[in-house]
Amino acid sequence: MTAIIAFSNTNGVFIAADSRRTDLTTGTISSVKKVHKLNEHVFAFTAGLGDYGDFARNELKKKLTADQYIYDIIELAKPIFKSVYARSLQDHPNHTQRLLLGLVGVNPNSGAGKILFIQDNVDNYQTIVEKEPNLPFFMSTQSEVFTLDGMRIFNELIKDGQIQMDTFAYTAIQQATTKERMVGFPIQLVLIKSGEPANEKYPVDVDGYTSDPFFKLSL
Repeated sequence: MTAIIAFSNTNGVFIAADSRRTDLTTGTISSVKKVHKLNEHVFAFTAGLGDYGDFARNELKKKLTADQYIYDIIELAKPIFKSVYARSLQDHPNHTQRLLLGLVGVNPNSGAGKILFIQDNVDNYQTIVEKEPNLPFFMSTQSEVFTLDGMRIFNELIKDGQIQMDTFAYTAIQQATTKERMVGFPIQLVLIKSGEPANEKYPVDVDGYTSDPFFKLSL
């Protein structure tokens, strides 16, 4: 499973993900990047069903043009992810895993961040869920615990109306690894600010990480 932290506001959007993946067929555990660049303004992440999620995301990317914004992209994704999830059930009729697509991006004009997702158990990929700005979004197999711990860390790290987002994500995911065996380092960090190239860091290992000033975000 995946541990995801995301946050958006008028100044940009941030996302962090762990890298642990378990193969549906063999049970093999590996480390992979889970957040992928679609264009200059939008990154995508999938959660659940490993290779099926990768295939669906790659099929989506083939249909994109360079200037498409997040709402256009997620509409293109709906039939692709619906079809791929149906195929996963044909291949593995007894599996109970979810398959979620999340998109994070900024409006190239205003710079405001957005977090959207679609999922098989939310109206079979037809309903777009948009996360509330200015409030961290947490996702994992133990989302309630992850959210409680994460919000405590988030509030502790706010200083003078700013927060070091990489320190926040690093600390929260490190805490999650002590409670969820399917969450693991290294982690991946992405911050997109208006008018600036996206800053991506991977792999960020559990030892020796120093905060990057770029990842400081005004709240």
